[in-house]
Amino acid sequence: MPCSIARTLDVVREAFLGVRRFSELHAHLGIARNILADRLQRLVAQGILVRQAKEPPRKGYEYRLTEKGRDLWGVLTALRLWGDKWVYGSGKEPLVVRDREHGAALAQLLPADAEGNLLDRRRLVAEPDLVLPTAPR
Repeated sequence: MPCSIARTLDVVREAFLGVRRFSELHAHLGIARNILADRLQRLVAQGILVRQAKEPPRKGYEYRLTEKGRDLWGVLTALRLWGDKWVYGSGKEPLVVRDREHGAALAQLLPADAEGNLLDRRRLVAEPDLVLPTAPR
């Protein structure tokens, strides 16, 4: 079943994996060029990707994650880790993310407070803020 959320996440995932050119994204994702162009245009409009000229002497454009886009790393990693555990199962993970310097695999994201103390979700409560800021559009 076609899913806009999944397909948009596909584009962002590929950007995290270093795929930057339209032709490479098209080859990796296997979707129609017009659909890919629309998704890229929307991600650029939302400030998740930026379309920029390649460094000379190379010609053309590439898509790069903005700071807003890079901030999706934790979200995508959490979804990937959940899928690794509950969809694929231990030892069957299709993608392993490793630390460049030490080669250690990222096993889990652990939420922590500002001082680095691990949080236990059972001790947390979410409640409305007294002053609600308006969300940017």
